[in-house]
Amino acid sequence: MTRHRSKPERTITVRPEQITAFRLARHHLSRASRAGIVEVCRDVAGIQAQVMSAAQQALAARVPDFTRARLQDELWEKHRLVRTSAMRQTLHLIPADEFTLYISGLRRSRVAAIRNGMNRFAVSDGEYERLLRDIVRLLDGRSLTLSEIRKGVQAGAGANVRRWMGRFWSIVRPAVVEGLVCYGRENGGDVTYVRVDQWLPKQAPADEWKARKFLLRRYLGAYGPARVQDFSHWMGASMRESKEVWEATANEMTEVRVGGAASGILRRDVKALQGAKLKGPVVRLLPGFDSYLLAHAEKDHMLQPAFYKRVYRASAHIAPVVVVDGRIAGLWTQQTKGKRLHVSVEPFAGLAKPVRELIALDAQRVAALSGLPVETTFKR
Repeated sequence: MTRHRSKPERTITVRPEQITAFRLARHHLSRASRAGIVEVCRDVAGIQAQVMSAAQQALAARVPDFTRARLQDELWEKHRLVRTSAMRQTLHLIPADEFTLYISGLRRSRVAAIRNGMNRFAVSDGEYERLLRDIVRLLDGRSLTLSEIRKGVQAGAGANVRRWMGRFWSIVRPAVVEGLVCYGRENGGDVTYVRVDQWLPKQAPADEWKARKFLLRRYLGAYGPARVQDFSHWMGASMRESKEVWEATANEMTEVRVGGAASGILRRDVKALQGAKLKGPVVRLLPGFDSYLLAHAEKDHMLQPAFYKRVYRASAHIAPVVVVDGRIAGLWTQQTKGKRLHVSVEPFAGLAKPVRELIALDAQRVAALSGLPVETTFKR
């Protein structure tokens, strides 16, 4: 489908520190925030939750008085949050009332990727639809682990589907990306799956095109100014798909220039960007896979190239980092020894005493999750 293409109406010039201050504020990292868990997940366009302990730490860095119990209440009791596969095919915590928008905006390319894989095993459209129906039927009124679903589906599956199942461990993924299934409570440490129509509040249908534009607005609101390449990287979608929605939404954007490089921001956020300021050192110990670290194709704005591979490691692993005024200043690890939590900080360069003191203070916030006193050490 051909969409009308337009350009941003005007151009502004800002300083790098204004962009950093804007992003930190939108991530609830730079000020005394009173935001709740759901509000933070909404504002940052999803908290990465491939590893739930990292998601808990990401929220603790942004939500005052965060506790695991409060998160569990939002997920498992009130159902105002949902854990599901979203951007880049990774698990995120997103507001339940935006679930259909995320699913609809991401669905086409993700389903196409799954069907391409199934085509290698000659799985027909009819067999694909039957697999979805079987999974939904199995989950009627209950939550099941992946192994339980596999056992229940395999008995009635055709030969082609069984061959596909033998090669792909996540046989629930088709139902997840279609928005039929999401993640439920853990069962003895195992992930479980539940039916969306029985787990979440009733979902209104979402037009695919409007959902894509929603995702772009959410993205720019948290990570702008940005380029279409960044949006594509964040979504995990093709440049063609990303560029199409970017160009169709350009009349809502203002072009931003920093040192000659052009990017875009929503017009409604221009005043906030121009007025953004860093007030004193902003220091945070962010967990691995934190959403703040994942949204741009290039990382030079927050990390010296010499240290890139120490943070963004092999097999898509992203290390926990020390962030000072929006830039990655080092790594950190934690280890429980006896009745104390030991936080070890490895700076990439020398740190001023006030910054070291703020790191030690933030380590207390990290330790609060475990209820242990903390000891912070700095490596040379």
